[in-house]
Amino acid sequence: MKSSLRILIADDQPIVNKTLISYIKDLDHQVDKAYDAATALEIIKSNKYDLTIIDLHIPGAKGLSIIGKIQQLKPEMPIVVITCNGNINMAVESLRLGATDFLTKPIRMLELEGVLIKSARLSKLHSQQTQNIKKLENECDALKARISKLTMQLKK
Repeated sequence: MKSSLRILIADDQPIVNKTLISYIKDLDHQVDKAYDAATALEIIKSNKYDLTIIDLHIPGAKGLSIIGKIQQLKPEMPIVVITCNGNINMAVESLRLGATDFLTKPIRMLELEGVLIKSARLSKLHSQQTQNIKKLENECDALKARISKLTMQLKK
């Protein structure tokens, strides 16, 4: 079962944006782009995304701190970090800070596709969790109303 995602790509290199956007659109996902951290954060704040793919070195990102800024806005949204200067320590630290994946440039499209499949699963699970929470809240409200009604009957 294929699930269409809405994805933000934040990278200041036009060729990276063009390549990733083309590939991701060919997989039937929706894609928006940003070329700097401030724009990316503003777009994330005002839109719903299933995934953000962000380069740690875009203007204004200040490295790994961008992960925390994104999580403050949308804690449930998966974040994939991309960088050309990645090493194992940076990857581990990114994951520790909350990124769901870490890819090094040049990005291998099969790895990216795996990340998208994982993100689709996470998005579906989050949606199901939200629905389950709403259902439980409704059932709780119904039980409270029933208890209140029964309590009033007992008092009579």
